[in-house]
Amino acid sequence: MTHPFRLPPASRPERRAAITSSHHVIAARIVPFALSCLALASTGGVGHAQVLTGQGPHTFTLDTFVSNVPTIGGAITGVGPIGVAFRTDGKVLVTDAAGDILFYPNHSNGQTAPCTCGLPTVPNRGTSNAVCLAMIQQGTDWKYYLTEDVAGRIEEIDEDGQDVRLIVNLPGALCLIPYPPAVVNAHHGHLFATAEGTSDIFEIDPSATPTISTLMTVGAGPDGIAFSEDGSILYAACTSEFVVKGYDVSTGALVWTSPMVNSPPTRPDGIAIGLGSLSGYLYANYNNDNSGQMHGTVWEFGLPGPHLGDNHVIVDSGSRGDFIAVDPNVWSGGAFPSLLFTQSDRIMRLDPPGGGWVGPPTQSTEGVLCTTCFARYCEPGIGGMQGCPCSNPAVGPGRGCNNFGALTGGAALDGSGTPSLNSDHVSLSVRDENASALTVFWTGTGLVAPPGFALAAGVRCVSGIHRLYTGSASGGAITRPGPGDPSVSARSAAVGVPISPGQTRYYFTVYRDPQASIPCGNPTSTANVSNAVGVMWTP
Repeated sequence: MTHPFRLPPASRPERRAAITSSHHVIAARIVPFALSCLALASTGGVGHAQVLTGQGPHTFTLDTFVSNVPTIGGAITGVGPIGVAFRTDGKVLVTDAAGDILFYPNHSNGQTAPCTCGLPTVPNRGTSNAVCLAMIQQGTDWKYYLTEDVAGRIEEIDEDGQDVRLIVNLPGALCLIPYPPAVVNAHHGHLFATAEGTSDIFEIDPSATPTISTLMTVGAGPDGIAFSEDGSILYAACTSEFVVKGYDVSTGALVWTSPMVNSPPTRPDGIAIGLGSLSGYLYANYNNDNSGQMHGTVWEFGLPGPHLGDNHVIVDSGSRGDFIAVDPNVWSGGAFPSLLFTQSDRIMRLDPPGGGWVGPPTQSTEGVLCTTCFARYCEPGIGGMQGCPCSNPAVGPGRGCNNFGALTGGAALDGSGTPSLNSDHVSLSVRDENASALTVFWTGTGLVAPPGFALAAGVRCVSGIHRLYTGSASGGAITRPGPGDPSVSARSAAVGVPISPGQTRYYFTVYRDPQASIPCGNPTSTANVSNAVGVMWTP
């Protein structure tokens, strides 16, 4: 990721002269929980339309995710969205050029305005030069972090937007990313940043007394940075060399260099590592050439391994390219991540085959990732689970196998509420079943190791099961507990599986799918199964 207003280095000597090597750290207390991957890309002027090239191994679709982002009040008139970040509850946050933090629902295309989403818009916190946005989760609360290029600092902002605190001075601060939260080592919980006028990568330790140090020195003009999934390789867009480079985190050794692309060669800006179905690839958004001409292309590079050298331009005809990012829900099991990148007044979305996904984690053993969500399990064909038994695959993650009555793409079960034995507000909701299907909600005490096993037209992976609730769907949806029903914890005790603090319980539904018997080749196969969800209960 990088500053979206970046011009050719030779055109801004006045900016570089203002950059110093001072990195004074202001003491502040930060609890270093896992950060959501920050996101973004920027391309061109209002009305600009990029096009898919159709090249490469992935058949992407291109849609407008968010439009009508304000383009006034910032450092450069006509440029609106800058930073984008994904919360682990699926909401998308956007900083605009005026320094506001805007909230959008999690995965619907065609949004035209920010929503409250139960959260306030945080106004004018970037002092008109907000660049990157990152987050730290504290229980169910959040801290937001902004890099400010012109002001040369990184600030912490409470979720309500009322408490703004300077964390560290970093002149020319550009990109800010977390170390992969599922990887636990000496870098766990730290932030990493680039800055103008230096080839250093900075590591920020957000402890009670924050510190900043140099992780390594990379190629000339680093801007966008990204880590491999296991945190062992750091990739940097070396804008002054027109390439992306990969470095071993432990030794600093150069391990990979992308080719120069476009004619004349243009500068890589924002970069993102492919995850899930995009694993093994790096995505780079390209900006200007030496003359200052903007190109706005997106490239897909095969990294060392089976895809090495499989390089393609996947989006063309843009007028400017800055940030790009992959939805990090795949850190916790999702398989079809979306890429988001921004134009002057909008955010565009690239979806890979499988439908794309912007949303909560789908399957996580990393507790921090799922503090505010119910982890999803038993997704057919994902994470080692077997495919659907009757040639009826789900249309995407977070679902069971497709049904034969409504052909909805598969029943999707979600959990919400507080899993507290003293204050149980847990609700289980399933959608996209057959319209009025008889439905049974089940609870279980464990998981069957992948690949799970077939159950009628679906796949099951939960063991130690007991029936919780029964009812009929309306419009393919049903929620339990309903009016007059005992709570989930009370009902669990009533059916003989009381819950103790610290225990994880799993939930799924089985519903009628009578038309499945013929394609399944079994007259008794008249049911289907949702995905499963799980949550750890507290006192």
